[in-house]
Amino acid sequence: MEDNLVILIVPPSDTFRQPEEDLGLGYLSAVLNEKGIDCEIIDGFLSSIETEEIKNEILVRKPKIVGFTLYQDSLDSFSEIAKFIKLKVPSAHIAIGGFLASFNYEWIFSSFPGLVDSIIIGEGEVTFSELAEKLIAKEDWKKTAGLIFEGSEKPSILKNREKINNLDLLPFPDRPTIRETIAQKNPVHISCSRGCYGDCSFCSVNSFGRLNSGEKWRGRSIKNIVDEIEEVSLNYGATYFKFVDDCFFPPDDKGKRAEELCKELNKRKLKINFRMSCRADDVDKKTFRLLRDHGLFSVSLGVESIIPRQLKEWRKGTTPKQNISAVEICSELGIIVQMGYIMLDKDSTIEELKLHLNFLQKYDYVITKGIYSCVFAAEGTDLTEEYIKGTNVKKKGINLEYRFKSKAVSEIASALKKWNKSYGDIYHWAIDSLSAPKAISGQEREEIHKTVMLLKRKELFLLESLIQLYEKGDIGLVDSYINQKIIENRSFFTSVKNDLVDFYEKANLPYKKGINPYL
Repeated sequence: MEDNLVILIVPPSDTFRQPEEDLGLGYLSAVLNEKGIDCEIIDGFLSSIETEEIKNEILVRKPKIVGFTLYQDSLDSFSEIAKFIKLKVPSAHIAIGGFLASFNYEWIFSSFPGLVDSIIIGEGEVTFSELAEKLIAKEDWKKTAGLIFEGSEKPSILKNREKINNLDLLPFPDRPTIRETIAQKNPVHISCSRGCYGDCSFCSVNSFGRLNSGEKWRGRSIKNIVDEIEEVSLNYGATYFKFVDDCFFPPDDKGKRAEELCKELNKRKLKINFRMSCRADDVDKKTFRLLRDHGLFSVSLGVESIIPRQLKEWRKGTTPKQNISAVEICSELGIIVQMGYIMLDKDSTIEELKLHLNFLQKYDYVITKGIYSCVFAAEGTDLTEEYIKGTNVKKKGINLEYRFKSKAVSEIASALKKWNKSYGDIYHWAIDSLSAPKAISGQEREEIHKTVMLLKRKELFLLESLIQLYEKGDIGLVDSYINQKIIENRSFFTSVKNDLVDFYEKANLPYKKGINPYL
C-alpha cells in the first residue's frame, strides 16, 4: 500500500450529460498535494476510462484513501468500484462528497451498506484534507468536523465546517485532464466565486451553502482569477473559458466586478472567449457591452419564469420585466443566451401555460433545455420541504415526484414528457455545442443554432396544439395525439440526427449519448 496516496475518482456514467473538467476534485487534489500528500485524479467520465481499468489501477497502487464524486447516473459504476476496493484493498478508506452525497447521506449508507466509510458534508477542501492527514497519521478521523459516517449522529450546523472565506488562499486546481478538455473542444473551467446571493427556494446551491457557516457569496479577487487564466493560457494555449460560478456578480455590484475584470485582461493583453452565469437582475447594457467586447460570447441566465406567482413562490427576487429586459439586452448585444427556464410546477394552470408559450415563441432564439421543464424537487431545498408538507409528493429512489393539481396540466405534462423521452436526446445533442458551450467558430455556432431553432419551434407548436385540444374540450385525446405525433415525426428526427452527425464530424466535436435519469 502507498501510505501517502490518495486517488480521487469521477466514475464513468451512462448519461446524457457531456463530460467536462471536474474542478471540485481539481481543488481537492491541489490542496492535498500542497500539504505533501500524494494525490491523483482518475476521471473515468471525461477520459472514457472503464471501471475495469480503474479497478486495476487501484489494485496495483493500493491507495490509502479513495475519494469519489457522485452523480445520479454514476451510482452503478461507483458501487462496482467500491465493492472491488472493499474486497481487494480492504484497508483503503472510501470517502465521497458533493451535492448528491451531502443531501442524501442516509440513503447512501442504506443503499450501499459497508461501502462508504465517510461522507464530506458541504464544501470539501479543508474537511477532506484533515481527514487524509488523520488517516495517514493513524489518528481518530471520526472527530473531523464536517464529516459524517455510518452510525454517527446527524450533523448540526454547529459541528459543521466553516466555509473558506478567502478563496484566494486556495491553490489553483490540478488539471490532469486539461489537454483532453481542450482536444474535445470543451472550455477550460474557472471558478471565480462560490455561492449565490439569491434566495431561490428550488435551488440546491443555496441549500448546499447552508451546510457550512459563512457568507452566501464569496468571490476571488480579479487579480487571482486572471493569474489563473493567464497561467492556463500560457501553459496550454487555452482561449475558451467557462466561468462555472453560479453567479459571477456579488450583490449590488453595479458592474464594478466586470469593469475590474476587463481592465485586468486588457492590462495583460489577454484575448479570451468566455461564458458566465448570472441572475437576470445583474444584466445592464453598459456592463454587458463591456464584457462582450472583452470576450463574453455566452451567458447562462437564471430567468426561470415570467409568471408573477411562480417568481414570488420561488423567491426569485426578480420581476417579469427584469427577466425580459435581461434576455433582450444580451440578445441585442449578440451574446448567446442559455436561459434557465421552468415552465411547470404543482400549481401550474392552463392560463399560465399560455403565457409561457407566448413568451417562448417571442424569444424563441434563446437556448433552453427543452419543452418539458418542471421545477425539480431537489433534496435539501426549501421548495422540497414545502412540497413534502403536502400530500402530493412521493419519493422514487433519491428523486421526489409530485402531482399537478390541474388535471389538464397533468395530461399535457405527461404528453410533453413522453415526447421528450422519444426525441429529447436529439434536442440535447443539438443544443450541447451551444449550451456547453463548445470552442467552435461563430459560423459554426450560427449553423447549429438554425438546427436548434427548427427543433424548438416544433416543440412550441406541439405545446400550442396540446393547449388547443384542451380549449376545444378534447383533453382526453392528448395521449393519442402525442402518440400520433411521435410516429409522424420519426423521419423528421432521423433527418435532423443525420445532420447533427455531419455537423459534429465537420466541427470535430465528440458526443457521448446516454440516458437521462430524470425522465
